[in-house]
Amino acid sequence: NTFLKGDIMSIEIKQNGDRAIVIINEKSLSDQCADQFKMHVTKLVDEGTLKIDIDLSMTDFIDSSGIGKLLYLNKKLESLSGELRIVKITTTLLDFLDSLSINKVIKVEQ
Repeated sequence: NTFLKGDIMSIEIKQNGDRAIVIINEKSLSDQCADQFKMHVTKLVDEGTLKIDIDLSMTDFIDSSGIGKLLYLNKKLESLSGELRIVKITTTLLDFLDSLSINKVIKVEQ
């Protein structure tokens, strides 16, 4: 397990075989938090992890910046025959992502 606590956000990364679980320990995935999230996940991909699960169970809010980062990472992984999944999510956030049809692009499990 890797715990990354920077000035901006707290994120935990757990390796599980060839899959990484990225736990966002923040109420909001926006602006600078979204930038750090993208940086950490891009590093995982660059190091060869192509199956990434995102845990958003602690996150209540995501803005256009956070959504953009999720879509970017999903596209990057798909281009490498990888997979991005959201595996834990609050009902409120799930309803929001559904309203934007994000679940048609990124696999979302609750």
